[in-house]
Amino acid sequence: MDRIVAYRNPNADVRKSTFQIYHSLLAVGSGKFWGVGFGNGREKFFLPEPTEDFVFATVAEETGFAGCMIVITLMLGLVYRAFKISQNAVDAFGQIVAAGIGGLIGTQAFINIAVVTNVLPATGVPLPFISFGGSSLISLFIAVGILLSIDLSSKQNASRSQLALR
Repeated sequence: MDRIVAYRNPNADVRKSTFQIYHSLLAVGSGKFWGVGFGNGREKFFLPEPTEDFVFATVAEETGFAGCMIVITLMLGLVYRAFKISQNAVDAFGQIVAAGIGGLIGTQAFINIAVVTNVLPATGVPLPFISFGGSSLISLFIAVGILLSIDLSSKQNASRSQLALR
């Protein structure tokens, strides 16, 4: 219930249930366009998880809107590439797996950014490849390795078919 209250009114109980989202919104707002500079953010000292679940707030404060757009563009580029690999995969299984990996990364990034900006209630989903953590990072590296394997097999199959045509 505290998360719903914090989501609906971040200023309700700043010292208890809304502490995290309140400082997250302060960090995002204080970043402005260019940010306060790397290592100069102050809200990271108040956020309970500044390098994990709320790392995007730290990025927003220190690099500003410009840095946030770079992170979002990189995430969108990765998702786009995963779906492109899905389109070029040679079999249905590769297509489904590649699309699933792209959807996983895109959904995880969207949920994290939405939580940090108070569009969604706090969930505890890390930002892919940026949040500090072991199991999520390892899982994402394995997923990208599988994605690269699907891409490589589709390229090898395409080159074999071109050699057969000659």
